[in-house]
Amino acid sequence: MLTLVIPTRNRWAFLERLLTYYANQKFSYPILIGDSSDAECHVEGKKIVESFSNRLRVNLYSYPEISAFPCTVGLLDRVLTPYVAIAADDDFVIPAGIERGIDFLESHHDYTVATGTALLMAVSSDQPYGSITGSWPYRQSSIEHTSASSRLLHGFSHYYPTTYPVHRTEAMRVSYKAVTNLDLDNGFGELLPCLGPIIHGKRKKIRGLYMVRQAHMDMTSRKLNPDLFDWVCNPQWAYQAEKFQSYLAQELAMTENLTADTSRKVVKQAFWSWLEKGLSHKWTVNYSLEETALRVRLREVRRQWPVLDSIWRQVKSFFPGERNQALLAALLRSSSPYHKDFMPIYRVVVGASEESEVVDSRPEG
Repeated sequence: MLTLVIPTRNRWAFLERLLTYYANQKFSYPILIGDSSDAECHVEGKKIVESFSNRLRVNLYSYPEISAFPCTVGLLDRVLTPYVAIAADDDFVIPAGIERGIDFLESHHDYTVATGTALLMAVSSDQPYGSITGSWPYRQSSIEHTSASSRLLHGFSHYYPTTYPVHRTEAMRVSYKAVTNLDLDNGFGELLPCLGPIIHGKRKKIRGLYMVRQAHMDMTSRKLNPDLFDWVCNPQWAYQAEKFQSYLAQELAMTENLTADTSRKVVKQAFWSWLEKGLSHKWTVNYSLEETALRVRLREVRRQWPVLDSIWRQVKSFFPGERNQALLAALLRSSSPYHKDFMPIYRVVVGASEESEVVDSRPEG
């Protein structure tokens, strides 16, 4: 029913951890790994993948030293199942979450994407293994408007990256081929696979934990995605933006039987809303001086008294709300709705012997 697609490059320690997790979970779906590593790393990776061949349906394909987008296109061309999930080598997509997504799409044919609750976590060493030092929400959402235009407008104005949920295979194959055919950069290459599929169908966020992503300094998004202001000021940006908008307008016109002029206006309005919100948010984060004295003082107290900060997080973990339920202390309690799905990830990251350790030192933002 589904194939898990994983592009990777020179990060075999992360991938070995991920395959260990899926082997422990007795993951039954095929896994396709596209390796863009340097020659020496590819040899090492091949040995690692072969070591899991008796426990997982895993295949490794070599795409030497190319970017993640053409590598992903190559893998998607090999997918024979009606559904696909794409994951990075440092992210955990939860088998039960995949099952919930497949079941939903099987019975709701006007939907193209199914997701669930997603989290980010930090590890003390910034490497695959170590103490988990914090967790927080990685926003996902439903988009259930009847018209493709309304879905696109909402998707841009309430944008969250949604590359990783369960998708109908053809929707992702079309989107990623567009990225490579248009030769889009990493910024537009992220936007298009998140927004293209909702032109063709609705997106549903299902109750339950779907994935856990690790935030660390070697994340692809941190290395390749430029500062938003610098990206927009790049001389190539206008050319890229025109190709991006033209493609979406063409898809929208065909899907909703709109004129070219009307679809272009919808895409312009949608893209403009995303750009305005993004630039405003980044400016506030980097330059705003409107923070209250109380917030500044509380941050200083947390910095000077980390024990008090830890106690406060423990207390907050009992409060209702998605943000508080995402705190590590909440996830480790058996009463958490995410506990059962989170604990196998926790064990593979920190080791079963450390299971009782709770550290949550991430500063609130």
